[in-house]
Amino acid sequence: MNSITQNVIGFAADHDNRVIISRARGVISRTEILRYIDAKAHAGALSYAELLDARDMVVDVSIADLPVIGDAMRSSMVGQKPPKMAVVTNSAFIYGLAKRYGEITDADTPQFKVFTDYEEANRWVSTYELTNACNENSGVQDHPVP
Repeated sequence: MNSITQNVIGFAADHDNRVIISRARGVISRTEILRYIDAKAHAGALSYAELLDARDMVVDVSIADLPVIGDAMRSSMVGQKPPKMAVVTNSAFIYGLAKRYGEITDADTPQFKVFTDYEEANRWVSTYELTNACNENSGVQDHPVP
């Protein structure tokens, strides 16, 4: 698999196994998150299980932004089953913000969970190792976020 392309948030989609591995780096704002949702929709991967590595990001998102982000995700997901999504962070602030997002969107995304341990999140998202599933011989495609 090629390295994950980074434009603040980047992802690699394994279309065969319907899994996304995402990584966020740098300062993330509501605008970047909304672009990320659009990029996943454009890739046809919104309904894929996802592991988002947020350990290297700094947020520029407020509690007031969370319903806007939730609404964008909800409108993008019309007619699709909500996927499992794990967020991994080493920041108490991001952990709390992500937990609040999960509370706000619980009716739409009941399988949203925040972790501090990458391997635990990996096990929760899937029954197989994401790192083994995403290799050059699978349906993995890197997706830069504009």
